[in-house]
Amino acid sequence: MRKRHDFFPDARLELHELVDHCQGLGKFGYPRIALTLQLLHQLLKMRVSSIDLPLNKVGTFRAALRSLQSVDDLVAAVMATLKDTGKLDNTVVIYTSDNGFLFGDHRLVGKTAAYEGSIKVPLLMRGPGIPEHQTRDQLVSNLDVTATIVDLAGAKPGVPLDGKSLVPLFANADAPWRSALLIESPINRFDLKTNRYAGVRTVTKKYVRYEGGFEEFFDLASDPYELKNETRDPAHAGDVSSLRGIHDTLKSCAGASCWVP
Repeated sequence: MRKRHDFFPDARLELHELVDHCQGLGKFGYPRIALTLQLLHQLLKMRVSSIDLPLNKVGTFRAALRSLQSVDDLVAAVMATLKDTGKLDNTVVIYTSDNGFLFGDHRLVGKTAAYEGSIKVPLLMRGPGIPEHQTRDQLVSNLDVTATIVDLAGAKPGVPLDGKSLVPLFANADAPWRSALLIESPINRFDLKTNRYAGVRTVTKKYVRYEGGFEEFFDLASDPYELKNETRDPAHAGDVSSLRGIHDTLKSCAGASCWVP
C-alpha cells in the first residue's frame, strides 16, 4: 500500500467567491458574516487538521485528496483483474460518484447544496461499443446511468425509468437529447427543511426553489460561480417563468413525462 500522508502538501483551496461575495444578506436574510462563522463552526466539527485564514489552505481538503488515492488503487486493481481473467473486452466499466462536495464555496461545507460544486460529478465509461478518448456535453444524471445499465444488460425494468439510456450517445455525439433535467436535495433528519430544494438545470441556466419558497436563478454562462441570484431581474423574467413551469412538471413526473426535449 502506498504511503500518502505527504501527498499534495501544497494543495490549495481558491475560495475567491467566498471573499468576493461576503457582502449583503444570505439566502434567508441572514448577514453573510453569520454564514461565514457557521462555515468555521462546520470546519471545526470536521476536525480540520490545519486551517490558515483566509480559507485557502484547509487540511481536510488535502486529506480528502490523499484518501482518494485509494480509489485510484482500487480502479487499477479491478482493471488488472478484468484483464488477467480475459473479461476486460466484454465488460462495461462505469466510473462516477453520488455527489460533489463544497469546501467553503458559498460559505458551505458539504454535499447536498444546489450549487455546481455539489451537484456535478465525473462520469467515465469504457467498454464494447463505447468510443475511446471522446467526450459528450449533453445533460445527464445518475438516473441515466441506471437506464444505461438496464439497456446494456438487455433487462426489462419493473417500473418506468425516469432516466434515459446513454447508448445512443455512444455512436452519435449529436443524438437528440434533453434540454433540462431535475435536481433535488436529499431529505434527511440532518437538513433543515428550508434547505431542501428542487430545481432545474439546463446547459446554461439553473433555477432552484426551496421548500420555504425562496428561489434562485443563475445564468451560468455569465455567472459560472453562481454569485448573483437574478430571479427578480426583469431581463430574465421569461427564463424564470419557463423554468418554474418545467420545475413543476419534473417535480412529480414519472417515466417518459420526465423527458424535456
